[in-house]
Amino acid sequence: MNKLIKNKVFQVLMAVIVVAGLSIGVYSISIYQNAAKTVNEKIYQPVQTIEHDLIKKKMKEKKSLNILLLGVDEREGDVGRSDALMVLAFKA
Repeated sequence: MNKLIKNKVFQVLMAVIVVAGLSIGVYSISIYQNAAKTVNEKIYQPVQTIEHDLIKKKMKEKKSLNILLLGVDEREGDVGRSDALMVLAFKA
């Protein structure tokens, strides 16, 4: 009898763990898809100021190239401001 009870408890515990794992997985995928949708539809804006000719020239001449990346935070009623700065440096 004792072995039967332990087996049942183990089965219930495993079922709870599997259901919790699946729930967390589905929730994580949902959060990721919503974040990707927000970035693609509302935040992403193509950059129009990259000087492709200058980049190609520097690459051919094997010169260093530095690019400043700015992350912009904009809230309702706000004009937006840079909250992240990164310098991307390509050394020749």
